[in-house]
Amino acid sequence: MTDDADATAGNLTGDEPTIGPPDERRVLLLEDDLSVIKWAARVLEDMGATVRVATTLAEARLVLRTEPIGLALVDLELPDGRGTTLVREIREAGRVPLVIVFSAHAHDDAVVEGLAAGADDYVSKPVAASVLRARIDAVRRRHRHPLRLSRGSVTLHLDSRRLEGPHGTASLTRKEADLLQVLLASTPALVPREVLLKEVWGYDFDPGTSVLDVTLTRVRAKLAQVAHDARIASQRERGVQVLV
Repeated sequence: MTDDADATAGNLTGDEPTIGPPDERRVLLLEDDLSVIKWAARVLEDMGATVRVATTLAEARLVLRTEPIGLALVDLELPDGRGTTLVREIREAGRVPLVIVFSAHAHDDAVVEGLAAGADDYVSKPVAASVLRARIDAVRRRHRHPLRLSRGSVTLHLDSRRLEGPHGTASLTRKEADLLQVLLASTPALVPREVLLKEVWGYDFDPGTSVLDVTLTRVRAKLAQVAHDARIASQRERGVQVLV
């Protein structure tokens, strides 16, 4: 890499050239394992993507500065640092709408690290091609939803993660907003717990944690705060629904 390239690879902030709006067909694959690169690139290309490969954080920053990337698949451990460093930079710069952490680490701490940095999903390697395609499609579907979702007397502003009702407003975390979005979009139908775990957290199985129940409790309180006639109901063994 030249000295000029080194000078531009520090981060994603500051004045940038105009590269146009993000194109979801352009995918950045940040990965340093050659066998994974070949496999994942083939899967992505079969989905119609134009793949740009980077093996270091510095290379990935250069790609992001020059191409309208719409989706980034980011490994956690790289030769020059942690992939979550780039995820945070992407979110701060507003550069790429969709980010998936793609890592060989499947333990809870790694998942929390990736999602806390701002990733939309976390996929553990190895993974079947069909599952990777499904996870990418699910993230894209969530991103394509309208910026505002209204049911009854409540409105969820997806861009600002603000919940609005006749009795006030409440701010939601990313996961709270994602959870309420799935529930409101399905109102008044019951949404099975396994669907919520899949759509909001990307789990294909019940992880045996209380993450869903804890998030439901917080969303239930905020919904009641802004609309006294709205509530979230849970039916054991069947699912969860919003009544508005």
